[in-house]
Amino acid sequence: MNATVINPITALEEAYLSQLEHPEVKKALLRREAAQAKHDSVSRKLADGSSVVSLNDLSFWESEVVAAKAELEKFLVSPPYGEIAKRKELKR
Repeated sequence: MNATVINPITALEEAYLSQLEHPEVKKALLRREAAQAKHDSVSRKLADGSSVVSLNDLSFWESEVVAAKAELEKFLVSPPYGEIAKRKELKR
């Protein structure tokens, strides 16, 4: 019987994964994904020579991606010590 042993999730990983399920974190993840998708779309249109978008549009979406990442990082600074984990500890 050669059974493959899968490494169990450590407490640190479990705490980090639980942060990802928090509604505020999910919202921040969606914001970042949407901003990145829009940025990529504008970038492709500019690369194809489209006049529908401008460099100003690209600049706006670049700044939106940066802002969305910053928002996300405030929750997920370092597992499990992000804002969500701190809030849970304060409630105890």
